[in-house]
Amino acid sequence: MLSKCFPAGKCTAAGRLGPGGDLFSIQVTDPYPSDWDECLSRANQERGENARPELVQNVENIGQYDTVFLGYPNWWYGVPMPLLTFLEENDLSGKQVYLFCSHGTGGLAQSVDLITEAAPDAVISDNIFDCYEEEASSSREEIISWVEEILSDE
Repeated sequence: MLSKCFPAGKCTAAGRLGPGGDLFSIQVTDPYPSDWDECLSRANQERGENARPELVQNVENIGQYDTVFLGYPNWWYGVPMPLLTFLEENDLSGKQVYLFCSHGTGGLAQSVDLITEAAPDAVISDNIFDCYEEEASSSREEIISWVEEILSDE
């Protein structure tokens, strides 16, 4: 099992999703500003340019994983562009992918469609964990329960 999440600094709620799982943080070579408004401005610009920001690294041995948990925030009713970079640079064909997403008022919006387009041969589960951004930091136990339920069914 592999857990990936973006932005890298927001992985605490997802960390250690299950026994034997590996956590991988998607990081860009040009880090996002810590100022929220500047970060959103850059994210909006990247979205408008359909950019694919360069990643620091990819998963070296993605083939060894059958199950992938992918965590991300809904930015501008979609996904952060580095997530699309990751999906396009890593072959998730045939892998079972579970999504967990934090969002504002937009819910999942277009994020699932964008992920499905970027990883068309992955098996994207309909069992998606989502929560409001304000609840993300206090959702750790709920996320762990969600993951445990999924893993007990596999």
